[in-house]
Amino acid sequence: MCGGGDDVFSSIAAKLIQPGEHFDTTLNSTIISAGNYYFHLSVQFGSDSSQANQSFTATQTVAVTPPNNSGAAGGAS
Repeated sequence: MCGGGDDVFSSIAAKLIQPGEHFDTTLNSTIISAGNYYFHLSVQFGSDSSQANQSFTATQTVAVTPPNNSGAAGGAS
């Protein structure tokens, strides 16, 4: 669970949004290892609140660099 002492990333922010105002944001975090993670969002408006939860699995990608054959001498004598 989020807040269980093993959180990888945690952030708290506040923004006052006027009625009818559109607010969109992007939250970024770098995850250092593959595995299962949990995302929790809580929005408060006066005494009202709304929450969203999402779990996801992060996978590791490895960049493959092609071999450099530009200086290779070819053929046998």
